[in-house]
Amino acid sequence: MAVNAAVLLLLLALVELGLRLAGKDYGNVPTDADPQFNWVHPRDYRYTVFSTTGEFGGHTVYFDTAGRRAALPEQSPVLPSSAPTLLFMGDSFTEAIQMPYDSCFTGRLAKSLSGTRVLNYGVTGYSPVLYYLQLKQLLSNPSVSPAAIVITLYANDVRDDSAALRRARFDKASGLITAINGGEKNSLKAWLRQLYLAKNLNRIYRQWDYRKNAAKKPVTDFRKENYIEERPALQGTLTAEYLQHCKSLLEQRKIPLVVTVIPSLYKTVLDTGATGSFADQVRDWCQAAGIPYLDFETGFVQDTEQQRKQYFYPVDIHCTPAGHARIATLLEPTLRALLHK
Repeated sequence: MAVNAAVLLLLLALVELGLRLAGKDYGNVPTDADPQFNWVHPRDYRYTVFSTTGEFGGHTVYFDTAGRRAALPEQSPVLPSSAPTLLFMGDSFTEAIQMPYDSCFTGRLAKSLSGTRVLNYGVTGYSPVLYYLQLKQLLSNPSVSPAAIVITLYANDVRDDSAALRRARFDKASGLITAINGGEKNSLKAWLRQLYLAKNLNRIYRQWDYRKNAAKKPVTDFRKENYIEERPALQGTLTAEYLQHCKSLLEQRKIPLVVTVIPSLYKTVLDTGATGSFADQVRDWCQAAGIPYLDFETGFVQDTEQQRKQYFYPVDIHCTPAGHARIATLLEPTLRALLHK
């Protein structure tokens, strides 16, 4: 028995070594539970991306020492401490693990806005309650003074904020949320993330499970011709409330805020005449609330049919590199104006 166990351990060690030598360190949006921010990226961590749909992957994603999506350290430009900073908050559309960093809109802006520090705080599943908590932490440091902060919303934010409320902790005096308690970091999960064999087994299982269940997924009210579409009411929601709190925090420090929305995939690809999208609601709400709003959706819809169809993956809901290039183009004039104020 002992001999068999020793042989098995040796074989596993050899497989692990072989996978390491081959660079097969596959991962898929790794996160750790966190008692304040629900979940966070592992810090100073890199991995090779795979997707369950097979539509993207094979590139390296890096989370820096602050847990932000960033360029690989060996590819990051060295900027002086006096360089102006642009800070982006959002969910998986901002995080953009579907492509190399220089292909996502924050990476593109870091190149086109030469000499500007661009920080990507996007985390999968985040929404305005968590952006508020992120801002509270960042602005507790008086030396943090970005030239502007961009918050990018998506149509599922209202639902995500509502779900996060169940794990919220509140300040008794103000009634404001102080933490979203996602629990403590799972040390075993973090350790397994370092094993290439475990990561490859996870990749194989998840891709198999996706193929097995893809045809069984029920059609929901949010799905039109296989395109996910949520159109929640914004007025009077937790999302609207905490966008206002984000605005208040930044006004106290005189830091400009810009709000954007990832365009409706249904409106962009299938029906350019559609109205009442989440982006339409956010635009109208921001105008009433006095919050600067930058419209991506109009830019997407006005492009040619061939261009629009290239802005989103056919199955995965996220934007492609072409979609990110378009977003960067739409953002750049506004950001240049803020940088040169």
